[in-house]
Amino acid sequence: MNQIRMKQIISLVLFLLLSMEAVCFASPGRTSIQLFNKLEGRWVAEQPNGSTVIEAWWFTRAAIHVGVGFTISAEGDTSTFEWLELREIDGVLNYIADVPHNDQPIMFPLSETDGDSVYVFLNNEHDFPKRIQYIFSQTSPRLQLVVDDNGNSDRGFQLNFIRRPNPTGSPY
Repeated sequence: MNQIRMKQIISLVLFLLLSMEAVCFASPGRTSIQLFNKLEGRWVAEQPNGSTVIEAWWFTRAAIHVGVGFTISAEGDTSTFEWLELREIDGVLNYIADVPHNDQPIMFPLSETDGDSVYVFLNNEHDFPKRIQYIFSQTSPRLQLVVDDNGNSDRGFQLNFIRRPNPTGSPY
C-alpha cells in the first residue's frame, strides 16, 4: 500500500473510533459525568409566592458532583433541604437525592439524553418523584428542572433556574 492510502485508512479508523466513543457516552446511562461540569455553580429560581429555590453544585473529582438544594421562604426561613449527587456507578450515571423524609438516598439512573442539553433520570420504583429532568439552555445561563410522576398523574413541578453568583462569595 502506498503511504497516502495508509494515512487515509488510519484517519478513517481514528474517526470511527472517536465517533463510537461519542455515541457510547451519549447513550442513556453511559453519559460522561464531565458533561455536567456546566452544572457547577449556584442556580436560583425565584417563585411567584416570594420563595427562592437554590441549587448549588460542586465538582469534587472525576466521578462525582455534589450539590445541595434548598428553598428559602418569602420570610427568609429555609423550608426544604436536600443533598444531591451525580455519580457514575458501574458505568451508569446516577442522580442521587438524600432528603430528610426518606430513610435512604434515592437513586435515579440516567434513562434518556441527547448528550448535550437534556438529561432525564428515572426511577419508577420510587413513590415521588419518578422522573427528574435537567434541561440546559443552549444560549444563556439558564436551566429548567422538571420533576414529575413520569406521566402517571398530574403531580409535579417545574423550576426555571438562572445561574447567579452569591454576593458573599459562598457557593450557596
